[in-house]
Amino acid sequence: MFGKHSHGIAPMSHDRSNQIHIQHHDNYWQIQFEAMASTCEVLVDTDDSQLVQRLAHLMSKETWRIEEKFSRYRQDNIVYKINHCEGGIVQVDAETAELI
Repeated sequence: MFGKHSHGIAPMSHDRSNQIHIQHHDNYWQIQFEAMASTCEVLVDTDDSQLVQRLAHLMSKETWRIEEKFSRYRQDNIVYKINHCEGGIVQVDAETAELI
């Protein structure tokens, strides 16, 4: 898969990588992608375009992982189970326990 890049096509390996937009401005890079019904934006001050591509991949992948795991709009995750347990017990993993 490929992300859009202002200087051509940047290789990305994530399913949604075509939703990552990387643009170089005068003295910084702008990374944008959609998650959690919002535009996520990261500005990076570097001359290393490969670093920017790696950061874009890592940040978007982690954001999408969190979105999938904790979105209240999904019916296949822990948040749904907690919200619909009707006072029952829900076993959670370590990450969810730390968050709560």
